Amino acid sequence: MKSSDVDNHVRAHLDTQRLVEFVSKCEENSPSLPPGLPFELTKSLTPTPESHRAKRLAKWFRRLSPQGVRRVILQGDLKEVRTALSKRKPIGNDFCRALDKLSHHQVALPRWKRSVARCYGRLPRADRKQTRSAMLGFYSKLHDFKGLESLLPARPRQWMEVPLEMETYLHLKRLSKAKALAAFCESKFDPKKRFRYELPLRLALSRYYAHTGNYDAGLKQHSQMDTGNLWDYGDYGSLISITTNEALLIALKAQQEISKSAKTTSSGRDPVVVKEKRNLKQTISYLRALNRRLDENI
Repeated sequence: MKSSDVDNHVRAHLDTQRLVEFVSKCEENSPSLPPGLPFELTKSLTPTPESHRAKRLAKWFRRLSPQGVRRVILQGDLKEVRTALSKRKPIGNDFCRALDKLSHHQVALPRWKRSVARCYGRLPRADRKQTRSAMLGFYSKLHDFKGLESLLPARPRQWMEVPLEMETYLHLKRLSKAKALAAFCESKFDPKKRFRYELPLRLALSRYYAHTGNYDAGLKQHSQMDTGNLWDYGDYGSLISITTNEALLIALKAQQEISKSAKTTSSGRDPVVVKEKRNLKQTISYLRALNRRLDENI
């Protein structure tokens, strides 16, 4: 920012104030504006203390290195986050903006967990409903499944959250809840109709069947998924996540079949089989890590 830019900004601001005052006075007196202005717009301006301060700040800012600029922006944003989270009567929009800033700067989220949870608890009921999805995203990035369980399911249940709900139950070993959710998903399919919520339900079922070791049933859900809308809207992140999850199921099924074959035959010590098992194990580990990363970014 140049010094001339600062001066131009101040002049434009003063001109705008004068014009607003002039228009408001005219509106009070008569519905039509009189011709001409009773004053001249500023052509030159005597610098004020505020403009001097703005110049000094601009000069100091220009001298900073790129790392210094990022540090200053981070400090300013974190100060704003602390202010928003510490309010006795917080506002939903400020709360969401604070979570966005924490996510954008990729700060250490665990240290903010208590402040965020307390602020969310102080929000009015309407604001909690409005910011619930942001809170789900915060807990997802923390892998705090107990926090997620406290917010799931919504009333009424949100279709897009069903895969996250299933993952939460499976991670916390709430197998009875996971089984009930799987039965709920199965009950919603109609072979004669296609619903917009069919895709998340099938994703939840594929995760449930993968957890129970029924990989054929999980792959069957993938074969019946309609991903046309994802292509139409360019939702490539979800498409990649679905494809990666299917690849994980294929790898798990292959690992299961190799293990069964090794038990019934003497191929368990075959170097080729041992190498294949080791490669599959590495692939499964990689795909699981990739799935976690994709789920955080979607």
